Amino acid sequence: MTFEMLLILLFIVAPICTFLHEGGHMIGAIICRAETIKLTIGSGKKLFTRSFGKITMDVRLYFFISGQTESKRASSYKQKEAAIISLCGPLCNLIMVAVSLLTYRYYPSDFILLFLFYNSWLGIVNLIPFKIKSKLSDGYIVLRAIQKNRQI
Repeated sequence: MTFEMLLILLFIVAPICTFLHEGGHMIGAIICRAETIKLTIGSGKKLFTRSFGKITMDVRLYFFISGQTESKRASSYKQKEAAIISLCGPLCNLIMVAVSLLTYRYYPSDFILLFLFYNSWLGIVNLIPFKIKSKLSDGYIVLRAIQKNRQI
């Protein structure tokens, strides 16, 4: 990988794919009737905030590092709803993999390939159930919802 492609990955592809992933969670939260949704891209000092009705979006200084979507409503989410919200993030990435594959077939470029690979990585890794300190992967949340649903 060239230095130029590394910069494109870090400052363009990763933030776009992270936004798509978090946007997927946002769509899931809307489906599950969230009353407020906060989408954060990056970490560190807040650069700006935009609000659109019940949706607030924060962009932070290190916009290329991470993302997070929080949603709330008066009544707690049922396990099935938590699973839907969690699955929508990786699902959005995997849909973008399919779109990227079709696009690459007709318009091959290194940028599209990078977009395809990063979305694949983001979608697949987030489906793996793991927990690091208080951070739960999407796959962990889905697995926990399935386990709790079976106990009922």
